[in-house]
Amino acid sequence: MNSLDTLQIRLAGWEQDSAAIRSVRNTVFSDEQGISEALDFDGRDHECVHVLAQINEGEAIGTARMLPDGHVGRIAVHKKWRGRSVGTRLVEFLTDVARDRRFAEIHLHSQAQAAEFYSRLGFEARGETFMEAGIEHVLMVRIL
Repeated sequence: MNSLDTLQIRLAGWEQDSAAIRSVRNTVFSDEQGISEALDFDGRDHECVHVLAQINEGEAIGTARMLPDGHVGRIAVHKKWRGRSVGTRLVEFLTDVARDRRFAEIHLHSQAQAAEFYSRLGFEARGETFMEAGIEHVLMVRIL
C-alpha cells in the first residue's frame, strides 16, 4: 500500500516506542547518511517529546523529537515517503506541542540541503553554516 490515507501522527513515548523510533532513525541516519549510531543516539531521547508517523495500523515511516529547550531534531522519514507531507506533519505536530507549552520559539539544526523545506514551514536561517556529523548544517529558528 502506497497511500497516506491511513497516516497517523502521534505522540510517542521513548519507553514504549523506542524500537520503532530506532528503526526509522537507523535506516535514515545510519544506513542512508552514514551517521554513527553513537552520534544519533546521544542519551537524551528519554527527556524528549517524540512523535511518530505510522501507516497501515502501526508501520513506522517517520519520527522526530523535541528537547526540553525547544530544539527540534532527529527528523527522519523513510525515503519512499518523502515529498508527501510526512516531514511537514511531524514538524507541525511538534510546533503545536511547543505552542501548548508556551514556548516563544523553536529551533533546529537543518542540513543545508533541507533549509528550503524548513523555510517553507516558517523557520528562518540564523548565522553561518557549520559542520555537524560530517554534514553542512544551518541554525534555523521559528518564532511562535
